[in-house]
Amino acid sequence: MNSKAKTLEVARLSIDNFLVRNFKRGGTYWWVFTEPGRKEGESLWTKDEAEAHLDCFRDYCRRHGIEFLVIWELQQRGSWHANCLVNRRLDVIWLRAWMVERGWGQQMRVEWVTCRPSFEPGKGWTSDMRPARRLASYLTKYLTKSLTGVVGASRKKVFGGSASAKSGTTAFKWMPEIRAGA
Repeated sequence: MNSKAKTLEVARLSIDNFLVRNFKRGGTYWWVFTEPGRKEGESLWTKDEAEAHLDCFRDYCRRHGIEFLVIWELQQRGSWHANCLVNRRLDVIWLRAWMVERGWGQQMRVEWVTCRPSFEPGKGWTSDMRPARRLASYLTKYLTKSLTGVVGASRKKVFGGSASAKSGTTAFKWMPEIRAGA
């Protein structure tokens, strides 16, 4: 399997594991931060500049023990969106003002993604993971685009987060009976 496919599979697993793990703790919050609009002639952020603008949010999460995962999306207009999954509720009024002070636009989205209880005859009440699966598919779509050569996309990793959010590395083995380097 090539490197892009491995990276994509690790990213899919990371998103899926993050959502499942945090549903057991009360759900996941999905934040989307948008690069501010530009006047004609003003340049848009590069991926490195967008990541630098998001460092304040990452630092805040790390300092407060908030688990997070970031998936970058390159919009058609050429600006970057940061799709952030976090495992705690944050005050939207405070966070919007705080992020705008740090260069992000007023446009911001937040959604609480949780499992819905459903009743299955013979099984009783179970958790409906369909909302999580839809979100994971939606976010993985952007990973797929950035790994297949979207213009303006950086070759560096397309997702990131806290150390506990990652589910693996690209050094995993598909066949356990074959040792690495053998």
